[in-house]
Amino acid sequence: MKRYECDGGTIMIGTKDSRVCLPNGYGNGCFEVSIIETDEQRKEFRKQNGWDWLGTVNGECFYVYDYDCLLRDEFTDPLRILYTLHGRYGVYCSNGDITLEKWDD
Repeated sequence: MKRYECDGGTIMIGTKDSRVCLPNGYGNGCFEVSIIETDEQRKEFRKQNGWDWLGTVNGECFYVYDYDCLLRDEFTDPLRILYTLHGRYGVYCSNGDITLEKWDD
């Protein structure tokens, strides 16, 4: 689990060429973002209530950024990238926190 910040009430996911900002269900602030990849993590996540499904993200190589209002030259800065992902993920939010659940490679 890592932390991201937002001034647009969203989390930014994408690449240097294309990004999407998905609403976090809360607003501005600093929140947790986590990745679920194992069956055990999935089972624990499914037991929890209060998560809203936002959609899916899919790609060969894309990033989860630490801030939703980055400037153009920051999209490739390793210090701004929380996770590098490959495959298809479901995206969920709960009071600002974000969980990405790996569905396919």
